[in-house]
Amino acid sequence: MKSQKIPKVETLKKGVWLATIAYAIDYALRPEFDNELSWDGPNFNRQDSSGTRGTVTFGDKGLVGVFRDENSSRLSFLNSNRPGYSLEPYLKGMPEDLRTLANQEALQYTLDTYHGKVQPIITAAFWSEGENNPGQILEAAENWPQVEANGAHLIYRELLDVEEAVGEWQEYFEFSDKQVALLKFLFDKKAANSHNVVSFTTKDLPSFAVKNSATFAQVIETLKGIGIVII
Repeated sequence: MKSQKIPKVETLKKGVWLATIAYAIDYALRPEFDNELSWDGPNFNRQDSSGTRGTVTFGDKGLVGVFRDENSSRLSFLNSNRPGYSLEPYLKGMPEDLRTLANQEALQYTLDTYHGKVQPIITAAFWSEGENNPGQILEAAENWPQVEANGAHLIYRELLDVEEAVGEWQEYFEFSDKQVALLKFLFDKKAANSHNVVSFTTKDLPSFAVKNSATFAQVIETLKGIGIVII
């Protein structure tokens, strides 16, 4: 599924909250899918079973997203003797402070060895630019369809409006009505307290189906990535 317009930064942020909650609900019963989404500090990490992985880093002055799609023709050089891979075509125009953020965080998840040198290798990237506002769109060094085709398709659900995304996650995980209600409940609480930690007790979440205590520990850790704490 491909979008027809450049996504807004605010849409992505809300989409990441929703995705994190959806995966946490699913992890409670199916922890075997825990490789698809995780948090490491400010880094939102995603991958699929088809060879695409990516990281979106949320910093104080903006965000950076980088992707590597093993099916992209942009990686054809890996099977040749052609040296000299460069990140610059994908990061051209990125503000200096966000480039520093990318170097220190997001790009560290795309390291590979090529011609004896360890370096980040990606096939697409985007970032936010300027002051955050609800109408701000994601920026990139190329047009959005190229960004999407070469990696950002990995997070297409995160780039949908909330109502549509809820339906997508319900279908993807085959959520019950109770699980959808829990997804919406936790999202609404987070959206209403976007800059604060939101705390719950297990008694607050009676509809949270849990396989065992080990999987619930994973659920707790996942939700912590977006500032939702279960005590």
